[in-house]
Amino acid sequence: LLADIDKCSLTPTICGPGQCVSVQTGYTCYCDPGYKLNALQTTCIDINECEDDPCGGKGHCVNTFGSYTCQCFSGFSLILTQNRKSCQDINECQTVGMCANGQCVNTEGSFTCTCNHGYQTTPHNNSCHDVNECLLLDSCIHGTCINVPGSHRCSCNTGYQPSSDAKACEDVDECAEPSLCRAGVCVNTVGSFSCTQCEAGYTLSQDRQRCEDIDECESPEVCPLAGCTNTAGSYSCMTCDYGYMLSSDRSTCESDIDECEDISACLNGECTNTAGSYHCGCRTGFELIGTECKDCEDINECEDETICGKHGYCENTDGSYRCQCDQGYTNPPEGQGCIAVFDEDQRKECYYNLNDANLCENVLSRNVTKQECCCTVGAGWGDDCEIHPCPQKGQVEYDWLCPHGSGILSVISSVQGFTQLQLQDADECEMFGSEICKNGHCLNLYSSYSCLCHDGYYYDSIRMECVDYDECKEENLCEHGTCVNTDGSFNCFCSPPLILDNTQRRCISVNSTEGEALLSSTMQMHISEAELKHDSTCSSPMIGIWTTYTECCCLYGVAWGSHCAFCPDKFTGVSFIVTQPIDKSFEGLRAEECGILNGCENGRCVRVQEGYTCDCFDGYELDLSKMACVDINECEDISDKVELCKNGVCTNTDGSYKCTCLPGFVASSKADECIPKEEPSEPSVAEK
Repeated sequence: LLADIDKCSLTPTICGPGQCVSVQTGYTCYCDPGYKLNALQTTCIDINECEDDPCGGKGHCVNTFGSYTCQCFSGFSLILTQNRKSCQDINECQTVGMCANGQCVNTEGSFTCTCNHGYQTTPHNNSCHDVNECLLLDSCIHGTCINVPGSHRCSCNTGYQPSSDAKACEDVDECAEPSLCRAGVCVNTVGSFSCTQCEAGYTLSQDRQRCEDIDECESPEVCPLAGCTNTAGSYSCMTCDYGYMLSSDRSTCESDIDECEDISACLNGECTNTAGSYHCGCRTGFELIGTECKDCEDINECEDETICGKHGYCENTDGSYRCQCDQGYTNPPEGQGCIAVFDEDQRKECYYNLNDANLCENVLSRNVTKQECCCTVGAGWGDDCEIHPCPQKGQVEYDWLCPHGSGILSVISSVQGFTQLQLQDADECEMFGSEICKNGHCLNLYSSYSCLCHDGYYYDSIRMECVDYDECKEENLCEHGTCVNTDGSFNCFCSPPLILDNTQRRCISVNSTEGEALLSSTMQMHISEAELKHDSTCSSPMIGIWTTYTECCCLYGVAWGSHCAFCPDKFTGVSFIVTQPIDKSFEGLRAEECGILNGCENGRCVRVQEGYTCDCFDGYELDLSKMACVDINECEDISDKVELCKNGVCTNTDGSYKCTCLPGFVASSKADECIPKEEPSEPSVAEK
């Protein structure tokens, strides 16, 4: 019965680290790797693998349950092969950088270094360090040893040079250099050289390294009656040229003769001594004469017959001249010449454009001084067409009359009993009024003025007025039509059957889709024109009859509206739908007609024949695309020839502008001008 009991089922762990298998006799144990049956064959016990030294003496074996491990010694590493653990040698030579400056040799459990030349191993033979060859007594004799990694080099003393490997110092054969010991014989020595057997005229130097020239001129016996010039190895005697004399050491000839000490040299001039000679510099009014140019002679300026002008004759003086002037003329305060004598306070007429056939009518003012006339814009000054032309810039009389240039007057004033000369800007706009800016607005500037012309005009500086600009000279202003210039503007006219479109600058066919739409949509009421002049302008308006374009052309007149739109010829075949005449007055103007949003802000709404428009206030202009008054940027819209804010900066404002004066200028009584300030002050603003 006991044999039939299954012990493996009753006690599964009966074998320990193994597997229990039932047999007829009881059970048997199959042990796990690393274990074996005990002596009674009843259980599994651990195998002590360390008894067989599996680590091979390269490490310490440590037994564990069912296994073991090797704690490898330094230089060995643990490996596992076929479930066996052992220690294997590490090849340290495979590591980068081992035995730098040498060769690595692997050994069992370690390595050694075989060092390159110039290096030696450390006490443990595991690295190479540099050998300091300079510690050796025989290193770099005749020089200085400098150690370098793995070697050394020599810095040699004077007279020695490094060998081919730079590890020793060799003697330099200085005598191989041909420039040494010239005029002698070079003998090489260890580390140096010496000169011997110097040639005649040379002597050995104290350091015996060169043959020096002997200065024979130091001996008074050499060239006793002439100058002595030392040469290499010899000497030569010389005599001095004219104007020179020997120096005290007889080595050179000096320009010791000063001809300027002779008072007869350079009469009427300045004498300057030069090497071996002298030079004459003549005073003003004199010139050099003779082939040698050693004397100065007076210049006869009177040979120039025009030197004193038309109102005097020339009288030559010593070094200069004087002008004897005719009656009524005198010499100017500075320089020579003859200028007219006049009373500075005398006032006469000022004329412009003396080339005009009607020059007597070209009067700018009838009560100005000659300075006020000729130093501004005048061309002539006088009375009753007895005109004296103003002097031109660059002439002596102009510089005397207008010493500070155009536009600046010299005014003599008396302050506390003292008379002083002051500079004053000439206000041309005040002196000459509208004569210098006809049909325009005159704006005075410092030392000048500007004439502001209306749109469609430009300033003619000869006629001194704003004249109409002929816009019709430009091309393509009136597309498919004829341009007719008007005073300050222009109009476009169309030949039938063409009519003006809404831009008033393009002619379109009345029979075209655009033309029919224009006529049918507008049906505007205008005055009909009964006649056309020869210059294609309208005349004889039919007052009181208000018609459409069709009514006018079919029933009454030959042109229609404020733009003088031509009616087609009666025989062109152009047809209209004729309606009954309408005699209708303008209705009361509604505010919304003058703009949906602002109703002519910055202006006033007025009724015109075409409907309505905005009459803008000063500083604003009408924008047809918006039918509104918009601000004019005066700082940009004024012509470039007009200088707003003279000596200042222009800033646009709503409906106007302002001038901010530059540093050093202050606002004047004129809104467009800043004048120089007398004392430093803060920048000021001139409001328009």
